[in-house]
Amino acid sequence: MVEHSSYREAVGFDPQKMGQLETSHYKKLIERDMTGAFQATLEMYKEQWKLADHVAAAAIHFIESSRVFIDGEGKDKMAMTGHLLVYSHYSLIARDSGLKFDPELVTEAYIEATKQSSDENPIPLRAVARLFGLIYSINPDDETLVDAMDLRSAAFFMLGKEGFGSDEDLSEFEGYLTDYYHYLDMARKHDE
Repeated sequence: MVEHSSYREAVGFDPQKMGQLETSHYKKLIERDMTGAFQATLEMYKEQWKLADHVAAAAIHFIESSRVFIDGEGKDKMAMTGHLLVYSHYSLIARDSGLKFDPELVTEAYIEATKQSSDENPIPLRAVARLFGLIYSINPDDETLVDAMDLRSAAFFMLGKEGFGSDEDLSEFEGYLTDYYHYLDMARKHDE
């Protein structure tokens, strides 16, 4: 996929910083600090996608608003409004990040991954590998990408455990996420 190599470095991210920011997001959610959770997510979007504050805030608004249509009954029948919100989220990222992906294909992959997720399978590996493969122009069967999704899945299994939230839990969670972002970054660079 050589045609995409010119933009890849511009959209790179620091795996350790991403792991810290995402862990901070979940820690703030556990603490019921919604402002802090939003701020951590905003910083993640700025780091991973290189978005300006106002664009990142809008993208976050769209994806969070779509959850109303995806969770519960909407999980079986994705409402057109939910689809449009997810599409708007990925359209902003495609427009402003320098990544060259089709927001419609990514929206469909996101919705499919969301439909497949459950408490027992919070990160459906193949569906999420397809999603990130589309975003970063990586073959979804790339071993490094699949390993990245496995690390993310391990982190989210921890997150779902009752009583999760101790400093030890958060440190282990951050380790998995940092490794996840490191592998995602390697897959992104490897598939050039």
